[in-house]
Amino acid sequence: MPKFKTIHICLPVIFLLLTALLLLNSCAWMVVAQVREGDMTGVERHLGRGTDVNAKDLGGHTALGTAAREGRLDIAMLLIDYGALVDARGAMGSTPLMLASAEGHEDMVRFLIASGADVNARRPVFYCTESVSLLGEPVHRTYINPSTPLMAASAQGHSDIVLLLLDFGADVNFFDEEGYTALRWASQQEHEMTGTVFQTVNVLVEAGAMDPSVSVTRNESGEIIGFELR
Repeated sequence: MPKFKTIHICLPVIFLLLTALLLLNSCAWMVVAQVREGDMTGVERHLGRGTDVNAKDLGGHTALGTAAREGRLDIAMLLIDYGALVDARGAMGSTPLMLASAEGHEDMVRFLIASGADVNARRPVFYCTESVSLLGEPVHRTYINPSTPLMAASAQGHSDIVLLLLDFGADVNFFDEEGYTALRWASQQEHEMTGTVFQTVNVLVEAGAMDPSVSVTRNESGEIIGFELR
């Protein structure tokens, strides 16, 4: 009998705890949604009422990470003022700086670095699968995600962000678990060599990037005129 009585008493407590957790997550979801929409007034209202600035929504996204990805600099400043952790991990281990670097938001990258973001923050390699259409037929493609802010910027051909991160001490020759470097990420993208990727490769190589999987061609003056992914 005593055991049943204990369970009877504990159930309401468990219910109240679960309800509180759901309410907290609901508030976090609303804040992240408002950040995504650029609703600074709504974000400030929720934070003023005590919503945890570092809480995550059901997808694992933080408010600051969302602001960084969307380029909402004014909201990012507000979140930092309310105590947002500048290197808080979001979905798949992403930091705000990784997200801002991938999207090419230079002002956001500068702000996050000035706020103490780790330019060499790393996340584990994740294997992702997506469905694409090839000649009208669905094809499943598996890929991995960049592991550092520098890799994220390099993968998208954001040479200005790459240069900025390097200026603040990003490790140009870091290898992830799969042997990928920022140079390899830049070299394997499906863009024309004369475009942003070529500029990114040039910036990385001039900064001392070396990768046995990437062959760089120079002219007689030592200028980079081409590259090839082996």
